[in-house]
Amino acid sequence: MGKLDAGIAPVMVPATALCWILLMVGTMVTHGRLGRFKLVTVNSVHLLLAASIAWGHLTA
Repeated sequence: MGKLDAGIAPVMVPATALCWILLMVGTMVTHGRLGRFKLVTVNSVHLLLAASIAWGHLTA
């Protein structure tokens, strides 16, 4: 096992991150329609974190 290897199938991390990105896009649209723009900002931070995780694992 590597330094950061937790024994999880390597394909699961980017797959989960990509699903999380889709979920965050949906929540951003919903919160935007409801006028909850502070929550859109929070969701965008989560989306950026998931995107960086997905990018890091897919390019490694």
